[in-house]
Amino acid sequence: MLLHGSAEPREEFDALMAESALAAIVHDAPLMQIEAALRSLGEMMAKADPLRRAIVREETIRRLRGAGVRSPAAMADTAFGPLESAGLDRIRLGAVAPWNETVDGRELLEDIAKTVQRFVVLPAVAADAQALWCLNTYAHEAAGVSPILCIGSSEKRCGQTRNLEVLSCLAHRPLHTSNITVAALYRTIDRYRPTLLSDEADTIFVNGSNAELRGVLNAGLYKSNAFVLRCGERQEPKMHSVWCPKAIALIGRLPTTLEDRSIVIALRRRSPAEPVEAFRYDQVLEQVEPIRRKAARWAADYRNTLRSAIAVLPEQLNDVLRISGVPCLPLPKRLAGTGRNGLAGRHWNSRTTCPNPIVVRCSFFRT
Repeated sequence: MLLHGSAEPREEFDALMAESALAAIVHDAPLMQIEAALRSLGEMMAKADPLRRAIVREETIRRLRGAGVRSPAAMADTAFGPLESAGLDRIRLGAVAPWNETVDGRELLEDIAKTVQRFVVLPAVAADAQALWCLNTYAHEAAGVSPILCIGSSEKRCGQTRNLEVLSCLAHRPLHTSNITVAALYRTIDRYRPTLLSDEADTIFVNGSNAELRGVLNAGLYKSNAFVLRCGERQEPKMHSVWCPKAIALIGRLPTTLEDRSIVIALRRRSPAEPVEAFRYDQVLEQVEPIRRKAARWAADYRNTLRSAIAVLPEQLNDVLRISGVPCLPLPKRLAGTGRNGLAGRHWNSRTTCPNPIVVRCSFFRT
């Protein structure tokens, strides 16, 4: 075993372990002796490169296990600190500096909606709903409920993935993922608080499968109970937060309990008569940086207002529809507009002629 790329022999490694007194630990060694060894080794590895720390950690775990320690990995992590990668697979979430001036919320929403429509063919009502959802990602901590944005279609090549790519240029701290596991989902949300953009969800929920993942996603609707309980290595229960904005793209439909908690947008395959702009992620990301900065500023200015705002909801909505629409509703008049040309006015009258829930959920703005 080598410590790194140079030809350092195993003897150097053994000498390092002996110096830390870990090599002398035998089965049922006193815990105080183990503690002294780990403290010494931890000090030696404090400034080591990630590869060396990883190798020493593995050897430490092996020797601790041989010494009869029941939770060697947890003890090694306590001595060395969390093991970090060399940087290639580390999750990095982009953040922007807030805009320097006060932002007109109505103009900001229009800019977001127009950006989505540059690259995806969808109705104005759906673009407005996505604009509201994007802005909500910046003020998410002020909300009490967090409906999923579901982007679906009945067939492939309808623009679901492209839609998520566009949202990743506009949303707060976006993180793309496909075919995510349950453990990766709740650990990622708990640690990073991203805006989760999950593609190809139809491969996850095949024939109603993945009930555990559905349960975790369902738990993220209400902020008050957006937690899952899991046991760690020592079998000690730990609460993991699953509270974050989520957008899911798929062919087909979500399981019914998830769909009931979602803002549903159905895409279709565009015709040759419906051109869209070519999408280049790096270019678009740079172009819309002012939008992201303005969204960050607007959220900072109105976060307290949103926390205390109360939405007035129409009585004809059922309980879940009323809950799912709440984050989009208690918006100041200066943001949504109340005339026929504002977001509210544009869709109010379409409620009775278009049964799509998205119309219901983004139509009723009150202050």
